[in-house]
Amino acid sequence: MVFKPCWEVFQKLHNIKGPFDLLDALQDTTDESPKVKKKTKKGKTNKQSGKKKKLDFSGHERDTVFEFTAPCSHTGPCQPGCDCICYRTAHRCKRNCSCDKTCPRRWKGCSCRGRNGACWTRECECLRQFRECDPELCRACGAKNGSPCRNVDMRLGRKKRTRVIMKDYAWGPGWGLEIEESAENEEFIDEYVGEVVGEIEYDFRSVEGTYLDRSYMFCLDKTRCIDSARAANETRFINHAKGDKENVTTEVRFVGEEPRIGFFAARKIEAGEELFFNYGDSFFANSGGDAGASTSSK
Repeated sequence: MVFKPCWEVFQKLHNIKGPFDLLDALQDTTDESPKVKKKTKKGKTNKQSGKKKKLDFSGHERDTVFEFTAPCSHTGPCQPGCDCICYRTAHRCKRNCSCDKTCPRRWKGCSCRGRNGACWTRECECLRQFRECDPELCRACGAKNGSPCRNVDMRLGRKKRTRVIMKDYAWGPGWGLEIEESAENEEFIDEYVGEVVGEIEYDFRSVEGTYLDRSYMFCLDKTRCIDSARAANETRFINHAKGDKENVTTEVRFVGEEPRIGFFAARKIEAGEELFFNYGDSFFANSGGDAGASTSSK
């Protein structure tokens, strides 16, 4: 069934059961047990256990799962007692929020001055908050023109040259990704792209991924994942490695108030090196593989 198009599956269900509501049909009302949390390919969960993490204003943890919210649209200030979605979720107010421009919750960008390497270290307020610099807010660092600011790479598509390779690995022949130019530590490599899918579609594709014994799901925020199985770029060919061989890390950053996933150098990488990053222990716990060895799900 996983290879049938959606319209054919829907038509078959319609013929068997008659007219029905699709969302009601997807819910199992007979199972009272709590829903099992889904694991993504890279070792993240699309739901967090226990108390929900909040984004504070002094910086948040690298593994925080983002929660996308629409701009607030209430009357009055963003404070306790008001119907402010930004206040309830502990988010900064956005450029498109309807609150007053002087609202203390508004994100004001960084104040890095135009110098060599501007917005390169965690001294940059945007980087501390895992954001790319905003061209309308970060005026001093040159984010609008992309120079000298170095925290606008995803927005401008400023990535490293890479090429897909095929070689013999310990598990047999397979695909990989090699960088064609050197990269400094923490420098942007490329963005992980694909189809953005919600929770219902995630459940369907997880069944397909189990059947095919491969998955390209990557947690984007609390309700959405990126699936690069059907539409992707070269980053889907980056293989797993742990320890000294791992030379790339991933990070979710806000780009224009949208979370996006970037690959960054974990150390200085020389031209011609193959790229590896750690998929995460939970990915291998689900697949039954060895998280300590270099491997691939391609």
